[in-house]
Amino acid sequence: MSTQPTSIGHFAPIGDLQLYYELWGSGQPLVLLHGGGSTIESTYGRILPLFAKTHTVIAVELQAHGRTRDIDRPLSFEHDADDVAALLGQLGIAKADFMGFSNGGTTCLQMAIRHPELVNKLVLASAIYRRDGMPPGFFEGFPHARLEHMPGLLQEAFLDVNPDPDGLQVMFDRDVTRMMAFRDIRDADIKAIKAPALVLNGDAEVVRAEHAMALSRVLPHAKLAILPGGHGDYIGEICSPYKNNPLPALVTAMIGAFLRGFFCFAILALSCAGVWAQTGDSVRLSSLPRPLFWENAPVRFEAGKDHLLIVAGEKTDMFRDPNVAYNTDNAPKLLFMADSNFVLTAAIHHAFASKWDGGAIVLKADSLNWIKFCFEKDYTGQKRVVSVVTRGISDDCNSAPVVSNTVYYKIAKAGNVITLYYSVEGRHWYLIRHLQFDSTAPLKLGFLAQSPTGQRCTVVFSAIHYSTKKIGDPYTGE
Repeated sequence: MSTQPTSIGHFAPIGDLQLYYELWGSGQPLVLLHGGGSTIESTYGRILPLFAKTHTVIAVELQAHGRTRDIDRPLSFEHDADDVAALLGQLGIAKADFMGFSNGGTTCLQMAIRHPELVNKLVLASAIYRRDGMPPGFFEGFPHARLEHMPGLLQEAFLDVNPDPDGLQVMFDRDVTRMMAFRDIRDADIKAIKAPALVLNGDAEVVRAEHAMALSRVLPHAKLAILPGGHGDYIGEICSPYKNNPLPALVTAMIGAFLRGFFCFAILALSCAGVWAQTGDSVRLSSLPRPLFWENAPVRFEAGKDHLLIVAGEKTDMFRDPNVAYNTDNAPKLLFMADSNFVLTAAIHHAFASKWDGGAIVLKADSLNWIKFCFEKDYTGQKRVVSVVTRGISDDCNSAPVVSNTVYYKIAKAGNVITLYYSVEGRHWYLIRHLQFDSTAPLKLGFLAQSPTGQRCTVVFSAIHYSTKKIGDPYTGE
């Protein structure tokens, strides 16, 4: 069977909307609905050709996204569902399977509620139906959202298919407004869905795994699979850091088996393939509430009860030069999903062998928006407290010198305010920075090692402690 598009992309007139869609492959119809701020390629680029081997894939770009221009109408999951239903009517498709990722999963739920006659089976990937499916504080951040907070890879994916910066801003604004207005879908409406459903979720992502389980319990005919990794890692979504992860191909096979009625076999195949021991493996520290996942593999690492050793290889760094002469993000990082309010403390120790060798605590929204609180060997050879705040471009704040090879760091988040502290013995804390860091994206928190000019750098993190308290006094950190 062909795995190429059966024809070039099309535009379907749906009222005032010109809805862009692509047709791939042949077989049972499968509709793919992308996530918020996304395109066909950014959500499904890695796995769409695999589906096209056994299905007629109808991949859609919804209102204001990608090649589908905006119209004078509010953006809503209900309108999106109605648009897709109208498209299927034009294509003469009486019934199809549906897969939606993130916001696309919520649209799939509305498809099954509003147009049940069109729905054969549902694949709901990181979908929400209740506001409490997201971490505390998630929705409260949207009033402060700006385009620069949007992941850079998603911005680039939009402009690749629609080189219109104004259209990108419109899409962002539409998505923000929709999420601010989002209201829970009634349990009664979910319970009325008769179509069999497969609910998928990552175990370390922005959509709470507990919410995915709840959705699978409310749906009357649902199966549940909790998979290793973050938001979209298991389907190879464009923002996933695991570019060689075998999991998307295996998950695609599992979805295919579910659509054909062989779900138990699919789970067995996943287990036997050893997917849990592959690139997306998690690391557990008893002092932290959630598993950690790698962004960029280290040369070596060791994890104990409350300590962590990371070895960074040569020419590893995380920095976006103000002169735009040096932009890199290849340092090994071990991160977990942060709470809306938290305090993380840790001791950092390394040998300071080469210039800019360092160990750091990192808070990351996406590749263009992050904070690196680093203990590094500076350009003079001094051991120094350094903080780097990046909003598209990095600043580089060199603060206190330190005599010892060990320092204690504290990073606190209270709402959208971040405060950084250091201590020489872990008891008396000194304020380094106090700033606002707005982000609608989920924040990842964790540990980094780097060696920009050396052969390698071994960093030991110890005395790791995490709490979800909200500090009241930024000067004392309490």
